[in-house]
Amino acid sequence: RPGYYNARFYLRPHYQLEGINASLRLVSELPSVKA
Repeated sequence: RPGYYNARFYLRPHYQLEGINASLRLVSELPSVKA
């Protein structure tokens, strides 16, 4: 099923980017909370 694999490979990087964005957001918010 090529369509299934294409969808899986297309979605996975998107989820990784979302995780990276969430991590960066947390890291950027922590210093302002401490200060």
